[in-house]
Amino acid sequence: MKTHFSIIGILFCLYGCNPRVEEINVPLDNIYSVSSFISPQDSIFTAYVFKVNKIGDITGADTSLVKNAKVFISDNLTADTLIYNYKSFRYEAKRIFLNIEEGKKYKIGVKINGILITGECQIPQALTNGEIAIQSNLRDSNFTLTWDNPSGNLFFYFNILCRGDYLYNNIKFQLSANLDNDIILPSNQHFLRNEFTGIVKETIGADSAFIVATIANVDYNFYKFFETYRAYKSWNFNNGGIVPNFQQPVPIFTNIKNGVGVFAGVNKHIVSTRIK
Repeated sequence: MKTHFSIIGILFCLYGCNPRVEEINVPLDNIYSVSSFISPQDSIFTAYVFKVNKIGDITGADTSLVKNAKVFISDNLTADTLIYNYKSFRYEAKRIFLNIEEGKKYKIGVKINGILITGECQIPQALTNGEIAIQSNLRDSNFTLTWDNPSGNLFFYFNILCRGDYLYNNIKFQLSANLDNDIILPSNQHFLRNEFTGIVKETIGADSAFIVATIANVDYNFYKFFETYRAYKSWNFNNGGIVPNFQQPVPIFTNIKNGVGVFAGVNKHIVSTRIK
């Protein structure tokens, strides 16, 4: 019989054929979820730890939070210990002893109820030559985002935000950036030279506006987790109709040993420019 578990609304299918999904070697009533992303650009380590509950359990999100675990991130030589923050509902630590460097491997460890849960990741190489070019017309502004990927890493994501407001009928609205072509992120179509174009509308009415892009090389763990989670959401969406869904549930990738979840490496590159 196939069993599903829920973690604050995210369902982890722990069964299925996927050679990169870790086997679960702990009792089904004692499984924990661990998730953490680390980057050379972040000054604070964060990690989320949840108790996995079977579907049908009446326990809420707050009771699934694990607050008494011992959490550390290490390079096998030195480590920083993360402490639970009751305001952010996660484990946190300022980087004190541990430096996060591209190309290096790191480990997360979580000790809870006699179980040691671990995961490993490697930080991807850096991106270079990020640039945003702006071409304004009478009303809007077009932008072109470019960057280089000299290491040839296959996996990436980016996020584009605008800072600034514009007036329309004496009402303030937040500026937003829209790509000319849709892309599913994170993506495994990362080239040595990359270019994306888009538009920021109504910049004519903005007093001061900036566009900021966060581009990142991500590791296989990051990409595969979100790829399989998208596939699972699609399967689950088709599971609630009148017509039965005869497709097999999609297993969500995990690289966590003795648990589920993901520990992944990210290397960010942030570029910004003034629109007007």
